[in-house]
Amino acid sequence: MSIIPIVLTFLFLGFSSLLQAQTVYTCGDDYRPIDLTFDAEGTLYSSSKEKNPIFNIEESSLPEEVKVNGSIYRHDATGCKAIAEDWWNPYGLTTTAEGHICATHASKEKGRLLPESLLSCWNGKEWSIQEEDFILLPRGLIASGTGFWIVGEGASINENSLGDLAYLPFPSESTSNPLRKPDEFPSLNFITEFGSERLFITAVIIHGVDSVVTSRLHVTTSITIITVEDKGLGMTFIAKDTFKYPTGILALENSLLVADFLNNSVSEISLEGEVLNTYPGFEGPMGIKQAPNGDICVAEYVAGHISCYTLEMLRNN
Repeated sequence: MSIIPIVLTFLFLGFSSLLQAQTVYTCGDDYRPIDLTFDAEGTLYSSSKEKNPIFNIEESSLPEEVKVNGSIYRHDATGCKAIAEDWWNPYGLTTTAEGHICATHASKEKGRLLPESLLSCWNGKEWSIQEEDFILLPRGLIASGTGFWIVGEGASINENSLGDLAYLPFPSESTSNPLRKPDEFPSLNFITEFGSERLFITAVIIHGVDSVVTSRLHVTTSITIITVEDKGLGMTFIAKDTFKYPTGILALENSLLVADFLNNSVSEISLEGEVLNTYPGFEGPMGIKQAPNGDICVAEYVAGHISCYTLEMLRNN
């Protein structure tokens, strides 16, 4: 498949005329981007779940069967090309210091009760599995130092050091933990790193789970951004119940950008959780990343494309 990126140019008129460009990447009618990353040259890579039913997560339950097969794409001036196809639940993407593109996904092998979690990396020619069966259902990840930080559904934050997994139980099975009650199922969505000491994570606590296998849900509450100080030595909770369903999160110089999937918006918040501004107009925003040129790029799942803005353009929206 080769779909050339669409470049849209907007003219804003005020006391002076400013020409600002927004770039939109798409990849066909079935394209549903989840996350994205860039290599050092600025080439975009994205994860996508094709032909996925777009369901309302506030409904009483999920469909009996949700198609979660998808692909990893490379986007360049000639269009988009799949570098991995028919993966089960492709989700988070990151780029290592060596320039490898790494992704979280899973394998639903016949006979397995639960999916097998996988972390795979692409060296420009082929994929190799780095870790497997390390979390229930992996989602967001970031490369950090010699390893990775990975978040997922109903399990742990863990640091992956290419074979040496150090698990940080999160949340605790103890009912005394403010994140966990007997009828709650934790879902960690995306993660970003601020400096060398802090991680910020978007999380949703889902109430009334019938089964871990089917992940049926009744109500989603306790929408929270979690700050992990000193890489797990302490936790604080910010912006609790601020968002309807927070997904992507990106650390800027002194603030955070947070995608709100159900509110179709991106908000800029302080490091303490105060909402500084909200930018509407997105359709199902998921992952947020910053391109090497400084542009802010948002994977819009419902719209079926990735949109990129300068930070000034986003703030003047």
